[in-house]
Amino acid sequence: MISLFLAIACSSTIALIFKITETGKMNRYTITCFNYLTASAISGLFIALQGIPLNFQGNWFNLLKTVLVAVSDSTILTESHGFVWAVTSGGIAGIFFFCSFIFYQISVKKYGAGISGAFAKLGIFLPMILSVVIWREIPSRFQWIGMGFAGFALLAVNIPSMKSLKSLRFSLLALFFWGGMAEFSNKIFQKYASFDFKPLFLLTTFCSAFVYSVAVLVYRRDIPIFRDIIMGIAVGIPNLFSSFFLIDALARLPAAAVFSLFGAGTIVIINIAGMVFWKEKLNIWELVSIIMTVIGIIFVALSG
Repeated sequence: MISLFLAIACSSTIALIFKITETGKMNRYTITCFNYLTASAISGLFIALQGIPLNFQGNWFNLLKTVLVAVSDSTILTESHGFVWAVTSGGIAGIFFFCSFIFYQISVKKYGAGISGAFAKLGIFLPMILSVVIWREIPSRFQWIGMGFAGFALLAVNIPSMKSLKSLRFSLLALFFWGGMAEFSNKIFQKYASFDFKPLFLLTTFCSAFVYSVAVLVYRRDIPIFRDIIMGIAVGIPNLFSSFFLIDALARLPAAAVFSLFGAGTIVIINIAGMVFWKEKLNIWELVSIIMTVIGIIFVALSG
């Protein structure tokens, strides 16, 4: 349980740091860039300390072809193939992580840390839905109820703005989508590869997200300043350790309970901190959305 509590604390810290950065009008792209650079460096250190092999035999194209065949047959990959899968899937996952972080910061600025944190954790329902479609993993009765509450939460937060399509809260919907796809990338990796390659997957994910961040900085011609760099490092540390402690919790507790308590706990802490430190006030529909999210997550926990 200690690992789960630490994962919740790290996840909450990310949203609260975003609140500070958006209040201070810092450059979110610089912060995202150095966040992923820091997470990549720590991930690489973990791999070096654990002695995970980073070599493989054979032609890369042939290995990738074999991986795709194994994926189509839903079989666990061998060690050399697992290496290719970790690097390939991590490279794609980096896109999802980068986009989710950008929309997380935009949402925090527009709507506050509380509702943004709720939608960031609401994304766990997207891999559940996709798992039904792709792998025919039929949810239990409680999981269906949980997904129903998630759908109502998405609807409730947009009810005040439904008078005009232009006024819909697209950044929150984008946060839900990209955050959910980031979680789904973890699901895809774990579906076919050995758990031993998780650190390599995380390293590749953070490195690729860093590359995308640098590309955006160059395109925008933004020049990083010291303040933004420091805040990026400050985000990168809890970002990495949130995943680190979450993986440890998953190894000790049922996955459904871990993800559910992780999501609900983070939402509660973010909202309490938002009200205490920034005097954030939620309108009735935002409050209903958060409550539905927590209830939905709890129902998923009951299914485990």
